[in-house]
Amino acid sequence: MAKVIFNDWIRVAYQEYRKAGMTPEGAAGMLGNQYAESAGFLANRLEFLCVKRYKEKGKVYTDDSYTQAVDSGKISRAEFLSPMGRHYGYGLSQWTTSDRKAGLYDLAKKKGVSIGDPAMQIEYTVSELKKKFPTTFKYLCSVTDTKKASDYVLEHYESPKNWQNLSTTRADYAKQIFDKMKSIGKDKIMGINNIIAKEREYGNIPYMETGKNHQKFSDIVNNVGLAGCQDQPWCATYQFAMEVEELGKAEALKHWNMTEKNYCGYSCFSTEAMFRAAGKLGSTPKIGALVIFRQSHMGRVLSINSKNKTFECGEGNTSNKKYERNGDSCAVKTYSWTDSKIKSFCYIDYGTEKETEPAQPTVKPVTKPDTPVKTLGNVGKGQKWLNTNYGSTLKKYMKELLDVDDSFGKKSRAAAVCVWKDLCNRKYKTKLDPSNSNFLSSCKKAAKKVVIKKGASGTFVYLIEFILAAKGYYTGAMDASFGSGLQAAVKAFQKAVGLKADGVVGAETWYKLFN
Repeated sequence: MAKVIFNDWIRVAYQEYRKAGMTPEGAAGMLGNQYAESAGFLANRLEFLCVKRYKEKGKVYTDDSYTQAVDSGKISRAEFLSPMGRHYGYGLSQWTTSDRKAGLYDLAKKKGVSIGDPAMQIEYTVSELKKKFPTTFKYLCSVTDTKKASDYVLEHYESPKNWQNLSTTRADYAKQIFDKMKSIGKDKIMGINNIIAKEREYGNIPYMETGKNHQKFSDIVNNVGLAGCQDQPWCATYQFAMEVEELGKAEALKHWNMTEKNYCGYSCFSTEAMFRAAGKLGSTPKIGALVIFRQSHMGRVLSINSKNKTFECGEGNTSNKKYERNGDSCAVKTYSWTDSKIKSFCYIDYGTEKETEPAQPTVKPVTKPDTPVKTLGNVGKGQKWLNTNYGSTLKKYMKELLDVDDSFGKKSRAAAVCVWKDLCNRKYKTKLDPSNSNFLSSCKKAAKKVVIKKGASGTFVYLIEFILAAKGYYTGAMDASFGSGLQAAVKAFQKAVGLKADGVVGAETWYKLFN
């Protein structure tokens, strides 16, 4: 049997399908079919017979050149839907019929990305399953056998003639993918580290919600078939959504000692009751534990200082004020272990016995006390800050942290682009590829949403400080705060690159900063 050749997009797709609610077996079954359909999980794959027919008519296309022709408009929408007046497959699922290809084409144009963009096609797969194949999607969210999952997708989603003849190969692909993802995939320790990183990020922005408390985080929970906060305070829903996004619905429910039928993760005290019934309550903090406050409020332990008996707490629907339970924003705050306002800690097993703070590195004795210590400049401070605050993001997309060497080279620029794209995806629901260090037209389009000016604060501001410091325009404090000094630096930079010197960082300025 043929061996699956893994690429990064298979893992991305697996994670996205799990986030959507599919079981590990269901996600693998879907992927096994897409791997077979596209001959290697290649999003720009054009059906070979279509290539042959075009060649017979004097038009020579490769997968790449065909995709470019569709993107540029050389091949029209109508021609893409029905090449030469017939139906031929394209993409991960080899979408063939005009109606299914139309949805793919329209989504690509809406998002401003290539028709062969893997992330877009993965998103389209989930959307199409939910809207047009709800029975198949429901099955993939409950199945616990890879062959059954693969066969169901093959029969009901791909639906080729004589599908039984293809069953064995696809089921084998599904099993290979399942086994691989099980061995390397989102282990629990990595999961809690990523959750902590996200909560720090939302706290640093800070992320805010308005209206009836049923926006981003409630939507995440609702989209996997569970009840979000339903216009109630969203501090508990925030924490559950973190786990759903990172670990998938099944694992999140398991962690919270709940099932789909008795899910109550929108209620602080009801959640506490489920942990109490499971014997998983305590009076001291552990990394990743949920914090239940007596004011009917919830947070999560992000770090622990054993020496001072304090811990950092990530919270949603709060403010900078301690114990705030209805403040519409995210924040990271510090509390004492023995704070009288803390009711209990709900313990979650993340696969490690180190439930307190990570071990600190051993401090080596100083052999040359008279050697002067080099003071980091703004670039070095920026490198260190990116490693500290977005380490998990850099490891995920760049496979490494930055060297803190005060030198702004290709890696530092790539890290800044990576964090910028990842933050756009999280905050504005764009679909940029953080692993690609290019800042292209799709980024410029997304940048229209990221307008930063005097008075702003947060990560976007820090990136501006970092890049302008590297380019020699900014020498002020690296404080993620857009003050007069940074405004002057922005104006000077804009003037130098031929832009209107208004001190506002919009799409054109972002483009110049990264190019």
